[in-house]
Amino acid sequence: MPMTYRIDLDQDRVLFTASGRLSDAEMIACVARLNADPQLREGMPSITDARTVTHMDVTAEGFKTLAELMNSSETRRSSSLAALLVSGGGNVMLAKLLVAFSESEQSMPRYKVFTDPEEAELWLGSRPLEAKSA
Repeated sequence: MPMTYRIDLDQDRVLFTASGRLSDAEMIACVARLNADPQLREGMPSITDARTVTHMDVTAEGFKTLAELMNSSETRRSSSLAALLVSGGGNVMLAKLLVAFSESEQSMPRYKVFTDPEEAELWLGSRPLEAKSA
């Protein structure tokens, strides 16, 4: 599956991984599964590692639906942060589109796009990605 998540209770955050060809349906389904997960806690930040996405088949409507889904979650994301880690190029532009939609819908969490994993981790206030695997 091109998009999965894992709740890291030790770091108190959600880790998304996206790879290959990512579609609206896969992205929305993954977030819907997260919203139903009893381990999701209010205000939990997230990082989405999409550096291995080869093609984003996502649309403006998909981003709008995603923002609405996050706002409708029974677990309020409140003022949580969400780092989007992308490899560059067109994926940066699509990630920035998600940021724009979330701002226009006044959704939570608050998104920011990164190409550097360490900068994303610092923004979230966490240890670097490499330190977690040790």
